[in-house]
Amino acid sequence: MYYPKSQISTPLYTNGDKFTLNETDYIGNYWVDSKGNSYSGKSPQNPPNNLLTRKTPLTDLNIEPPLSFFKSNPEYYNSKNEKFSSVAPLSPTPSVTLPTNGDYQTGEFQRYFARKRNEFKYIEINKDTYQKYINKDQGVQWQLYAPIQINWILTGKRGKVYNINKNIVLLYQQQNNIFGFLESFKNKFTKYFKYLPAENLETDGTEFKNKRTGKAYMGSYHIHPTKGPMVGAKHILAKHDFLTEIEEILDNKISVEVSGSSYQRKIPQTISGGSLGGY
Repeated sequence: MYYPKSQISTPLYTNGDKFTLNETDYIGNYWVDSKGNSYSGKSPQNPPNNLLTRKTPLTDLNIEPPLSFFKSNPEYYNSKNEKFSSVAPLSPTPSVTLPTNGDYQTGEFQRYFARKRNEFKYIEINKDTYQKYINKDQGVQWQLYAPIQINWILTGKRGKVYNINKNIVLLYQQQNNIFGFLESFKNKFTKYFKYLPAENLETDGTEFKNKRTGKAYMGSYHIHPTKGPMVGAKHILAKHDFLTEIEEILDNKISVEVSGSSYQRKIPQTISGGSLGGY
């Protein structure tokens, strides 16, 4: 089992007066975990790590057993005489950051995640938590989790937004040689997407189809703030048809435009990774 360095005290040594092992006095190196349990060996990476039996319970020594970190027992100090924090570092708490009206005007915002280093596990976090992991704050488990920041597109054509966000995630996964990040979104690449209202627009028949008839639509259209694209230059009270986008599929190539800059990169046909929790 992996233990962050901040959660164990090591290496320590006993001359036989503190512990027994198999009913025999134990002499040698040992280490202590965050719950106060003592094990043989210099560290978790130095087996055998046998649970040692303390001769005198902590309670008989008038020492408060630590809840998660070492507090007052002198043996909880390491070889550098550094004392453990009395507050346990926190694992990342899932937190959703919602885009603001200003973000929708800009058309994009930032999303933050924590990736567990030894598992295909991704957790969405807020900016403050992300910054703590960047700064290796002792209040968080930065040894176990790596912070991730990605750009997320909010407005435009739904099909294009889907493809851009998917490609952003895939590109990050490839550049950082990690697995499962793309699959963790469960294809929800238009999350937070919103149409911005507009009037007097024109389409050439390659962008939309009439939702009622299923046929490609060419002519004037407008975008309703809640209903999306609709037939006609302006919204009217009379009944008029909805438009749906003709899906654009991008194969074998990433084409991403973010904040006015663009770049392309070839992507392989197959990406490995497990199916994880979505966002």
